Amino acid sequence: MATLALAAWARDHLADFDQIICECYDPRQGPNSGWVHVSLKAPGQGNNRRQCLSYVPDTSGRLAYLPGLQAIA
Repeated sequence: MATLALAAWARDHLADFDQIICECYDPRQGPNSGWVHVSLKAPGQGNNRRQCLSYVPDTSGRLAYLPGLQAIA
């Protein structure tokens, strides 16, 4: 399963999570480039945010956390 597809699967199938981050996924480097970060808040630390982000280059070319799940363009 490609890294971006795995991140989307986790978003769609996990009952609860704090963050899912698709990091450094570049389809030009192959379907398994990058990695998926999944986190939960510890019990008693508040509600999980169900936040999805991608760590990819921003408009200036610097790596940044951007909203949503996406590949390096």
